[in-house]
Amino acid sequence: MKIASSMIAVGVVSALVVACSAGDGSDASYSSGEDELISYTTKGDWHQFPNGQCLAAIQGFYPAKFGVHVPLAGPGSWGSCAAYGACKIWEDPNNRPDPNVWERIPNDGTHVPETYDMIVYPPISGDPWGHIASVDHVEGKNIYVMDSNYVAHEQKAPHVHTVSWPALGWYHLRKLGNEPAVVDCVPGGYYCGGDKVDGNKNDLYRCNSGGHGETFVKACSNGCRVNAGRDDSCK
Repeated sequence: MKIASSMIAVGVVSALVVACSAGDGSDASYSSGEDELISYTTKGDWHQFPNGQCLAAIQGFYPAKFGVHVPLAGPGSWGSCAAYGACKIWEDPNNRPDPNVWERIPNDGTHVPETYDMIVYPPISGDPWGHIASVDHVEGKNIYVMDSNYVAHEQKAPHVHTVSWPALGWYHLRKLGNEPAVVDCVPGGYYCGGDKVDGNKNDLYRCNSGGHGETFVKACSNGCRVNAGRDDSCK
């Protein structure tokens, strides 16, 4: 079981341990698909992002960068989220950040995250603690993040990357400005027909910039799959 110390204030480390992120032997990687192009151009400044377990790193980064608190993930499981898991920051009302400081935004397809949003991922097989990261940027439907311990080893990621499963949602720092709603497709993103673009539900389209609709990419012989938080794709 992966564990780490939790930050309870700037520069103060608690004895309470926090489990999170991919465990040893996980097949997690820094790419979420074989045809995805990794972006190494960052929008965020990550020099203050530390090593450590995923939640402990987040609990160190936000106080250092913005002077704001990230809560502990306490004992006791919450649904499928294990005790001290990073996913409890989203799932357990007792472990959520201060709503006066953070706006809670579910990953329901109506918004996209912004740079420095704190994004939370649910448990997956072999990882009952989920994962937590900080958003760098969004390309199409692909969310690039900075984090620590995504591939275990308690190390800060060498570059921004996507996470291979959809997020529960993210928290936006209110002092950084309003989170914009997304009612149309994101330029450059790939969408199945009917998913924020017009067209056949079994065809894949690319969203054009400037509100100029969509461009047909290809027909999907086995149907088109809508993916939350990343580009849609042919099945």
